[in-house]
Amino acid sequence: MGGAGMAGSGGGGGGGGGVTGVVGGVGHGGSGGIEAVPRPSFRAFVDELLKAPPAAMNAHRAPQTLLCGFGEMPYDFVGRFERLTDDAAALARIGAPPGVTFPTQAEIGFPPSGAAAVAGDY
Repeated sequence: MGGAGMAGSGGGGGGGGGVTGVVGGVGHGGSGGIEAVPRPSFRAFVDELLKAPPAAMNAHRAPQTLLCGFGEMPYDFVGRFERLTDDAAALARIGAPPGVTFPTQAEIGFPPSGAAAVAGDY
């Protein structure tokens, strides 16, 4: 069996990738405190991200194909974050020992993000 990967929607983070002027949110004032920085529109944020060549993007923003070793590892399963539960179960059937399952969100204590409620806005 080859490698397996989970493709999904990577979120933003701060800094890097040539978008320091748009990625703001918080900035460091001269006194060492944090001061508010105006946030760009989502469209402006994405447009600025797309200006950087993929190879120059930080790991949070770069295309996952640059990060997961395509061409270096023979993948035989590629899952999607949006189908994590189903894809993890399928992956477990391929190579996990009997009885091993992917933990649920409740089992790992990871609270819901509420992203599904606003996904339509984007």
